[in-house]
Amino acid sequence: MADADTYTPVPIRQVAALVAPLIQALQFSGLDLSKAVVGDMTLEQMLEKLANIAEAWETTPDGHLLVVLDLPTSDPGVANALWNNGGTLYISQGPAS
Repeated sequence: MADADTYTPVPIRQVAALVAPLIQALQFSGLDLSKAVVGDMTLEQMLEKLANIAEAWETTPDGHLLVVLDLPTSDPGVANALWNNGGTLYISQGPAS
């Protein structure tokens, strides 16, 4: 795996702004992207998610993504779920046995 320091952070808005015209150009040239998939989503679904993320989240001036979450204040009992205990971030171990 490459060292993360070799990459430049790119705001989600910038990614969406670059990808949309490319998709339009490919479609205009006659390429049918209706069946294109990214993971388990169609390309259209993935672009819609990117657009929603771009509107809902903000970035810092240097391009880092800011995510504000309304975390539960007690262990939700769901493995790997984040929760806030008086300002300290915890990761749930899952349901108590």
